[in-house]
Amino acid sequence: MHYYRLIVFTIILFSVVTCYGEHVADSTERQHAELSKAALSNDMLQIYSSKLCMDNSMLTINHLHTVLYPKLGTLEYNIDGNVTLQEKVILKTVISVYGLAIISRQIDLCSLNQKGICPLRPGRIDIKGTYKIPQNVIEKIPKPIFVIPNLDLEVDFLLYNHGDTELLKELACVQVHVTNNKTVTNVYAFWITAALSISILLASIYALCWGYTLTNTYLLFTVYTLFAHIQGTAMLRMLTLPIISSMVQSWIINYQWSLGTIPSRYVQGVADWYVLATSTYPFNHMEAASFINPERYRLSSDETLNVKAEEIDTNKITLMASETMKYLGAHRYAFREDFISSNIFVTSIITLASLIVVTLIFLNAVIISINIMIKIPHNSKFNYIGFLGRNYTRIIKANLFRVLLILFPPIVLISVSEFNCKSSPALLVDAVVIFAIALLLLLYAVYRLFIQARKSKRTYGTVKYSLFVDDQFVAKYGLLFLQFKSSCYWWLLVQVVYGFAKPFSISMSLFNGKLGVTALFVTELIYSLCSYIFQPYISHRMNQVHFLVHGVTVLHLFFFFFLLTLSRHLKS
Repeated sequence: MHYYRLIVFTIILFSVVTCYGEHVADSTERQHAELSKAALSNDMLQIYSSKLCMDNSMLTINHLHTVLYPKLGTLEYNIDGNVTLQEKVILKTVISVYGLAIISRQIDLCSLNQKGICPLRPGRIDIKGTYKIPQNVIEKIPKPIFVIPNLDLEVDFLLYNHGDTELLKELACVQVHVTNNKTVTNVYAFWITAALSISILLASIYALCWGYTLTNTYLLFTVYTLFAHIQGTAMLRMLTLPIISSMVQSWIINYQWSLGTIPSRYVQGVADWYVLATSTYPFNHMEAASFINPERYRLSSDETLNVKAEEIDTNKITLMASETMKYLGAHRYAFREDFISSNIFVTSIITLASLIVVTLIFLNAVIISINIMIKIPHNSKFNYIGFLGRNYTRIIKANLFRVLLILFPPIVLISVSEFNCKSSPALLVDAVVIFAIALLLLLYAVYRLFIQARKSKRTYGTVKYSLFVDDQFVAKYGLLFLQFKSSCYWWLLVQVVYGFAKPFSISMSLFNGKLGVTALFVTELIYSLCSYIFQPYISHRMNQVHFLVHGVTVLHLFFFFFLLTLSRHLKS
């Protein structure tokens, strides 16, 4: 059976399901009403958030919600903001698609002959209403704008003094994001990718218990390769970057399950209780959504996400106007996905621990079923039960080592992220302990592997005997190295180092976005080159697929990050 085809087919299936899925999820009654209108008109354009694109802007937007229904010919708008200007101004509008400015227009507001805008006066702006747009104006809007998923369309509004004809000094700058409510995020893709990956993991356990060594070896390779690809993709969303393409963000959401960051009321409740019990109040940032616009932020000089709170006074927390909440990396992800920043670590650990429990339950269920079948007449051919009986506890430990190696990258990522979070001291201790245990266990397994190989080399003149013939050693550690050639048993150490370096590079972006991205690219490039040079797997096709998957990841990082640098999406 050509197992390599299974890997390629699965990755292609992931891509197809992910890229062509559509899922629209809204929570408020107002948004549901808008979706009902959109269902009648099929198409819509919506502006739901704004951000300041300069410091000390004289125009700020507290709340912005505007929806255009082209087939109905209506524009609904609700704008709440503040102006500190008292002069005549020129408005410049810049429309950007995927980071590239395509249209730039300027207009003298006095030429509109509208009261209140010539000149502008300090005060509050509060505008609500519905506007009927002529059909000939709507027809000028390109049709693809209404159908492209995760439309990355932004409009910058810049104000200049009326006498500044060369537009040299900006008085205000506000940027709004335009969406058509179509996305590649798909709840079915989310669970299908999770089910397929976990099913392959369980299939490898089944093959191991029945003694299908070669099948188990190929499935081991498949599991490691798929999880490395999925986890590596999911981690990109936790990079500390000023802007990541909205389509890329939505695409990556389909893989977030691999990091354990699955929203669940029960898990969130447990995490809330734990944080409360350790003397830190779990503030859900989204609870403040009715008081502040969660998307109202500015890009400061250090490229962090800052949420300005004018004043929030509830029974739980009071934030004064001078306070700025900063969210970076994993905590920015927690803010945007309605997690509590201080317990994303707890949520992820609970989910990953649940996966370990599921694998152990499945392993024991298979072993019990084999014990039952062996007692059935005419089933005496199942002689492998003797190996299971002699090495039952070792096989349990082997599966724990395997799952730990698979889950090591997300453990590193969320643990290091927790080191930079001012939350409960107990959570910090938990992060240190869990990270240390995971790292020490894997290093211990690597140490035992090297000691066994050296002993075999010294006694028998080859590493093959003790590594691949010793039943007890194979039962306990075999799942970590059986997929490697005997001459490349040391590749396990490379996998552990790679599993640490990649998430650690992403964590580095908390302090310097460009440095973290560069370290991530270099790590992936070195690993791919080493896998091509040493060809560590037992099958030539395994090596080809392994290099292909990681080579694609390198190209992905190159085009995604370095081309974004050219379009000024990535700044130091």
